Amino acid sequence: ADDINTLKEFTDKLEALRILAKQSKESLETQNRIAEYRLKVERKKGAWLDENMPRGALPGSNNKNGVRTSRLTLENIGVTRNESSRARKLATMSDQAFEQFLEYCREGDHEITLKGAASAAFRSQRREEQDQRIEATRIVEADSDFILGESAEEISKLEDESVSCYLIDPPYGIEWAGGRWSAEGVPSKFVKDMKYHDDIKNDDLEGALRVLDESLAAVYPKLKEGSHVYVFTAWQTYSHFEAIIKKYFDMKNLLVWVKESHGVGDCFGNYGNQHELIIFASKGKTTWCSEKRPVNVLYAPKITSRLHPTEKPVSLLKELITIATVEGETVLDSFAGVASTLVASKEIGRRYIGVELLEEYWEKGQRRLENNGETE
Repeated sequence: ADDINTLKEFTDKLEALRILAKQSKESLETQNRIAEYRLKVERKKGAWLDENMPRGALPGSNNKNGVRTSRLTLENIGVTRNESSRARKLATMSDQAFEQFLEYCREGDHEITLKGAASAAFRSQRREEQDQRIEATRIVEADSDFILGESAEEISKLEDESVSCYLIDPPYGIEWAGGRWSAEGVPSKFVKDMKYHDDIKNDDLEGALRVLDESLAAVYPKLKEGSHVYVFTAWQTYSHFEAIIKKYFDMKNLLVWVKESHGVGDCFGNYGNQHELIIFASKGKTTWCSEKRPVNVLYAPKITSRLHPTEKPVSLLKELITIATVEGETVLDSFAGVASTLVASKEIGRRYIGVELLEEYWEKGQRRLENNGETE
């Protein structure tokens, strides 16, 4: 078939046969044989649409350059947008990927469906894109490094468009008080007795917003188009963080990290906090690199070590990095603390660049990287 009307006729007949075979309780092999023929027709239809109605043409035109040489539209040929999208998606599959999908269905006694084939086509396309990204990292990505210095200053020294994910846990601006948040209802002596870390640098609201703004402004040109941006924050200062992030990036979602424990805070007049927030933003249009679409609630136990007062679990950071990047790409954390993000990146084959302001934490992080994530 080399015209759309014949392809549509074949599609209708095969769909009628498929329904008849199912109602007659024909064998799965017979039903799948009919479904296989229909998929082949859909792939031909998608190829015909790509050739005769290329994407990017003006409405009512089939010319890529926008010249109205034809009034051909989907409505004219009786194809809906959903049908067009599905057929084009199936047409993107290589012959090898298509045969692999059919073989998978035959060997596992699975019913061949349009939905299943479209999902397989999507996964195949994603794998090809990720393979291309992995190949590109061998040429342009930077070497891993952990730098003692100030966030925005060190970011400015990086190559433009060299980073694939910016993942930071900056000061929240809540004036954290050495092991416990300052809060009404908590005796000051109790806070003092429990204090085993110095106060966090720039954790007053003005200081936190300043370093965040400076860092985001500096990192924007360093990120590749489509890069993920993750910023840990607290509910108390979320609105301030959101306003700054929106100046530079597209806000995508607000993730909730459930940490299965809670701090003390105001024990008698407020709810215990069992979660923290992570703002997800991007530089332009983006996608995920994980096998399945991620969800915005993440579970990981809170860190109990005393390396750093706000240390995040490596398992949680690995999950975010896996969603955002492919093997070999570079992850940047310019508030790196004791290098948890860098350890997570290293363990799953990503390059990393970390920046930490305080020498005490930088030294601890260096030891962790040297000892494969171990603290000593």
